[in-house]
Amino acid sequence: MTTRHCVAGSVVGLMVLACVGCTRNPHAAGPPAPPVLSAERVAEARALFYNYETALRAGQRDRLASFYAPSGAVIVINGRRQFQTPAQIDSTYRGGWQPPVFFAFDSLAYDALSGGDVLVTGRFRWVRAQQPDTLRVVYLAVLQQTPSGPRIRVEHETVVPR
Repeated sequence: MTTRHCVAGSVVGLMVLACVGCTRNPHAAGPPAPPVLSAERVAEARALFYNYETALRAGQRDRLASFYAPSGAVIVINGRRQFQTPAQIDSTYRGGWQPPVFFAFDSLAYDALSGGDVLVTGRFRWVRAQQPDTLRVVYLAVLQQTPSGPRIRVEHETVVPR
């Protein structure tokens, strides 16, 4: 092999390696664009939480399970995780659950997730009967799009220490 062939082979080899390196680098063309939440999806999510807050405040036990996904929901309260079917959610609200004296969502933000789901983050304030202090709770939900509109598929609540 001549020196000329070695140099030509090396240059071609380096070009191939450089091209392979570019195709394997996921950031070569920049990071993927985040999903965008349409104004319609934001309006649907806001309406769901307005109606959910109204039903909670009014103690409308018969309506509360309807805000959750028809397939059930993962519910995490202060680190305790459980999956609940729609029947279990309904039973919880119709059973020992007591409506608040005061309830309000605060600073809810809506972000797009893949597959059309919506991430909702914020806080809520809750006052129970016979309880002098307001509970302040950090809140997160994942809304799943259903034929009836968005419904809560994941709900995470953590009480903020006083």
